[in-house]
Amino acid sequence: YQTSETVRLFGSLGFSGDFGGQLGTRFIGTPVIPPPTTSPADPNAPPVTPDPTIPPPTTVVDPDLVALTGRQYRLSGNVGVAIRPNERDTWTVSAGAHRLFYPNDDRDYNTYAVNGGYSRQLNERLSLGARLSAVRADYRGSDSTTTISPQLTISALLAETWSANAAIGVTYRVQDVGGDSDGSFGLALDASVCRALELSRLCARVSRYNQNTIAADLLTTTSAGLDYSVTLDRESSIQLSASAIRYGGRRVLDRSVSSNYFVTSAAYNRRINDRLTGGVSGSVRKLSQFGPDPKTDGSASVFLRYRL
Repeated sequence: YQTSETVRLFGSLGFSGDFGGQLGTRFIGTPVIPPPTTSPADPNAPPVTPDPTIPPPTTVVDPDLVALTGRQYRLSGNVGVAIRPNERDTWTVSAGAHRLFYPNDDRDYNTYAVNGGYSRQLNERLSLGARLSAVRADYRGSDSTTTISPQLTISALLAETWSANAAIGVTYRVQDVGGDSDGSFGLALDASVCRALELSRLCARVSRYNQNTIAADLLTTTSAGLDYSVTLDRESSIQLSASAIRYGGRRVLDRSVSSNYFVTSAAYNRRINDRLTGGVSGSVRKLSQFGPDPKTDGSASVFLRYRL
C-alpha cells in the first residue's frame, strides 16, 4: 500500500493445513515465482522485500516431519514498511511470525522474525546495501533456537535484460535445548541471476541459510534452483520451478546426518478480476535421507488468491 511518494506499507496473512501423508503439501505451497516483466528491470525501482516468515519457494519447511502422519496447521503473517526519502536511498523494516500447531499434541512451536535493510543506488546499474535479520523459535518448555544474520547486499543491471542480486554475510546461531546452550557461526549466502524479456522471466538462484525444525534443531540449508515464468495472454501465465536442497546438522541417534531434497513444480494462473486470481499447481518431490527413503511423492491442487 503506497501511503505517499516516499512510504510504502506491505503485509501478508496466511493459513494452511495438512491432513497427513509423507511429502504432502505441507512441504510446498503454491509456487510463488515473480511474474514476467513487461520491460527491462528498472534500476530506480525500490527493492522487493522478501516475506521473513515464509521459506523460499519449493523449500521443505521441516524435514523432521517426513512420514509424520496426522493433521497440522500453520498460521503466518508479516508487516513492514519501505521508505525511500530520495532517489538513491531505500530503508526497509519488517516483522513477522508463524505458528505451527497440531491438534491434541505437544509439538507446537512459534517462530518470530524481524528484518531491516538499507540500499543505496550508486548509479543507474548498481546498488549496494546491508541488511540484518533475527529469527527466534520457541518450543514447549524452555527450549528455543535463535539466529542473527548481518549481510552485505548488491544489486546490478548487467545488461538490458539481465540482472543480478546477491547477499553475503554470517549467521550466529544459538540452540537452548534441555538446559544446555550451544552457539556457533556459519556462512549466509543468497544470490540470483535473472533474464527478463517482454513476456517471460528466467532466474537461477543459490542460497545457504539456517532454519529451525520441530525437533529444535538448527539446520544448515544449501539450495540451488531454476525458475521460469511466461505470460500467455493478458489474463494467464505459467510458472515452472526445479530445486535441489541439502539439509545438514540434523541429530538422529546422537549423530549429525544430512538429507537431500529434490522438487519440480508447475502452476497455471489466471486472473479472474483485478483482485482475484485462480489456478492449478502440481509438484513431484523426492527425499534422500539417513535410513529408509520415503517414496517419491506427487501432489496437485486448485487455488484462489485474493489481493487486498
